[in-house]
Amino acid sequence: ERLALSAGALRRTGPGRLNRRAGAPAVAPEPTALPTPARRVAVVVVGGPDAGWASILRSAVEVTCVNDAAAVRTALTRAMATSAPDVVGVVSATTEPRDPGWLGRLALALDGSAVAAVPLVVHPHRCGPRATAHDGRVRSAGVELRLDSDGKPVAESREAGAVPTPDASVVEVDAGSGAALLVDRAAYEAAGGLMATEDLDTAVVELCVRLRSQGGRVVMVPGAVMVDHRPVRTRRELRFAVDPVGPGWASAAR
Repeated sequence: ERLALSAGALRRTGPGRLNRRAGAPAVAPEPTALPTPARRVAVVVVGGPDAGWASILRSAVEVTCVNDAAAVRTALTRAMATSAPDVVGVVSATTEPRDPGWLGRLALALDGSAVAAVPLVVHPHRCGPRATAHDGRVRSAGVELRLDSDGKPVAESREAGAVPTPDASVVEVDAGSGAALLVDRAAYEAAGGLMATEDLDTAVVELCVRLRSQGGRVVMVPGAVMVDHRPVRTRRELRFAVDPVGPGWASAAR
């Protein structure tokens, strides 16, 4: 049964503490090494990846490419049926890894209690007239869920605009964005998988809500730095991980 992003759920758990268990630590252990090859990973890349980093990804894990976010759920289901991965993930084609170790760091953060891991997402460095004050700064260090002044759920980007600190400790968060997400396969299946929607950010946030409702933890791994090349069209997009008035969010936040 799918768990909607309801205001009632946020009120029961407290803003910014969605389904966090009493006494659960805010900080998770920092991964110290890359994962062993025995851990099978299947990743869906949404939107047609750049050949460079996609080929590196294919050398280590099973990769499926889809054209739009609505096809991710089906692609992951097919990958789980054919290759039986231990971990599944989704990455937007507009996301560029800062270094080749990002996937290993996310995978190592899945320690049993942590069932999903998301990267530190930053803005790109732009040249000339395209440069902005946000270049190189944090776009999202995970997502915080809270209620706005009207009592409606909103998904805010944590630490937006801050200077990145990739050497910081792994930290528990409410959710991640569609930039990149890695999930324990058993937890993913138990939660019912991603919702089918064109809004990948909404789908990832909504999945994280269900993972946490089952007692799992979602963590943000600062050492896994990803550059999000999606354009920022409005000031609101600097603050919110998901458009609070968009159709995707409206279908999930009820």
